[in-house]
Amino acid sequence: MRFYSNSKELQNKLKMKVFPYMLLIWLLTLFSAPLILLWMEHPEINREFWSVYVITMTSNILLSIPTYLILISVLYLSPDDWANPKVKIVLSLVAVFCIFISYLIHDTQTLNPASPMFRWPLLHCMIMVLLIFVLPLKRNKISFHDA
Repeated sequence: MRFYSNSKELQNKLKMKVFPYMLLIWLLTLFSAPLILLWMEHPEINREFWSVYVITMTSNILLSIPTYLILISVLYLSPDDWANPKVKIVLSLVAVFCIFISYLIHDTQTLNPASPMFRWPLLHCMIMVLLIFVLPLKRNKISFHDA
């Protein structure tokens, strides 16, 4: 059994659970959103489909890095006394805002609801928010003792 000598050591241990959570959300969203969207637009899966998927993935990686850095910052800076549902709601709101800003920077037509490109940020947000709420966040589940 190990007791933490100070609250800083416990805080570091508590916060380290945040990075794998965000990495899993990032990777699942990064791979699934373009795959679903491309499949919806072009149901036939052939060589062209996969080449477009790779190009889309490359641009998504570049566009999503600032969003995920902001989301990790929000998780690290959120007060320790917040319950996980509250953290997940705040994280979801920040994620939706950041995703739409990323798409706005990339192309202003994606934010026009009449445009077929509007499906891209919308589905991206839906998948990310779903993953935020479905995947367990082990932020407040560490006790003061290591068994």
